[in-house]
Amino acid sequence: MSTFNRLVRALVDPRELPGRPARTASSPAPSFTPTMALRPREQVMLDTTRLDIMAVSDRGVAGQPELTIALDAATRSILAAVLRPGGTKAVDAALLVAEMAVPHPVRPNWPACLQLAHASIPYERLLDIDARLEHAAARPVIVPETVSVDCGNIYLSSAFRAACETLGVSVQPAPPRQPASKGPVERTFA
Repeated sequence: MSTFNRLVRALVDPRELPGRPARTASSPAPSFTPTMALRPREQVMLDTTRLDIMAVSDRGVAGQPELTIALDAATRSILAAVLRPGGTKAVDAALLVAEMAVPHPVRPNWPACLQLAHASIPYERLLDIDARLEHAAARPVIVPETVSVDCGNIYLSSAFRAACETLGVSVQPAPPRQPASKGPVERTFA
């Protein structure tokens, strides 16, 4: 009888689809709270998606690559990205956090306008603070205060948590079954 009732409720409420956990009357629908970040690096959202393409790796293996990005909630800027040919691992998420915090060197074939020296920032003052910025590309170097992650295994792993702890980054898990909590990063993937 409960299966029949669930199917009838699915006709009335599309959120009550078969195969989804049944909602009870005591649990109201979760309210939507938009993400508020007032300054860059305050909150960075991490997420992974499987790309809708087929790719062939250098070993000749075909598969769907996965893209993991770090999105600053205040500026909606992509701070770092990791592209994997197969399933994303915990070390890839840790690498993503490290990618945000390290300056990237300018590649030999890049135009001079992409050098940090040509950006409209106090380059000489930054060079006095960190000599690694001498041949760096004009991209932000950010250590986030908080990273917002879903409850995937790669973000719950000890490797990822250790990388965040080393940099002094707090990890904030998103509420389960509430995809709107990380809406900006989901819209970026779209």
